[in-house]
Order: sequence, then C-alpha cells, then structure tokens
Amino acid sequence: SSDLTIVVALNFGPHEREIILADRNAGRLLLSTHLDREPDAHVSSLILRPYEGCMVELVDPLRE
Repeated sequence: SSDLTIVVALNFGPHEREIILADRNAGRLLLSTHLDREPDAHVSSLILRPYEGCMVELVDPLRE
C-alpha cells in the first residue's frame, strides 16, 4: 500500500509557532513557503516563522 499522510502547517500570525508532530517518530519536510529550509530534513517538531507554511510527510516507522 502507498498510503501517504501529509501535514500542512500554516502560521497566519506575526509570531513564531512551534508545531509538534505528536504520536509520530518524525516527518520529512517537503516544502516551506520561505524556501530556505533544507528539503527532506527529518523533523519531529518545527518552528513556523511569522506567515510561514510548511508541508511535512509523516513517516511511518513500520515502513522505514
């Protein structure tokens, strides 16, 4: 099966916000609206800067 779960995290505010990928080992960063993040970086949390959006593919530890 090729089930894929992607989280789209959006910060519409003027302050940083931390996003924690609860109950997951990690995710793989796919895209940031600021274009300066390292693609394919593995993250278990990330800090969204003001007005930033990110897409993270959730990693299933059973398929890794």
